[in-house]
Amino acid sequence: MRGEVLILTRKIRIVGEDLQGWGGQVLTADVMESDGTERTGMLQLDSVEIYNCSQIDTHYAAIRFEKALSMGHRVTRSAIHNGLGWGFAAKQTRNLNISSNVFFNFKQIGVGMDSVQNVVFDSNVLSVVTERTTLEFSDTMSMDIQGGVSICAMTFPAPCTDIQVSNNIVAGSVYAGFLTVAQDCDDDDAMTFRDNVAHSISGGLNGVGAYVFPDPAKESHLECHQASHFMAYKCAEQGILSWGDSKRAILSHITAGDLGGGIMLNMA
Repeated sequence: MRGEVLILTRKIRIVGEDLQGWGGQVLTADVMESDGTERTGMLQLDSVEIYNCSQIDTHYAAIRFEKALSMGHRVTRSAIHNGLGWGFAAKQTRNLNISSNVFFNFKQIGVGMDSVQNVVFDSNVLSVVTERTTLEFSDTMSMDIQGGVSICAMTFPAPCTDIQVSNNIVAGSVYAGFLTVAQDCDDDDAMTFRDNVAHSISGGLNGVGAYVFPDPAKESHLECHQASHFMAYKCAEQGILSWGDSKRAILSHITAGDLGGGIMLNMA
């Protein structure tokens, strides 16, 4: 149960040059030129290997979306691996389908998304997210951002909408396997966060399988939020930790074992 077999090679390869930690990145954005010309970015990747990309001590990930709002984007069946920084980042972006990929060996954050809309993150495997040791001022590292898959957590309570995080595995990450928004209470069919697995989570500032918090885009979550259909094992702390300003929380269909801290609800 504890080991995944990952295939990291693909016939089409994007290889970053290792130049003082600047390994390159695949960047998609909507931009306006100095003369007022608008440029629209779109990314469609299928079965591509991205190696030695991402920039050290930054959020400039191997694959990065910045204000890519106009078009639909798809990254599928690809292998993104061995970078000096983040694996994947999306900010102020909509219409993302990130499915059936392998993310392997990144620093601090494996996959990070904030202020995003209409996102499907499904059937991906993220393995080996470690602490960085290169930050110039080491005394700031006590507040350093960490985690495996972080969805709408780093800029909380800035909202995200129409999020699906399903059928993913995070293995071997610092701090937490998943940090993500909860589903509506009593909606057992919701795909907001469903059928995900986290294991071998330890190191960094914590070691939790999943942090799940109320969705700031939904006023109803001030009353109640729910997390369900999740598995966690071999975590240094809790298998799942639900927190936030809700009066009530529901955890259902949770499988958790071989943990340092069980299951925790931390309510307002």
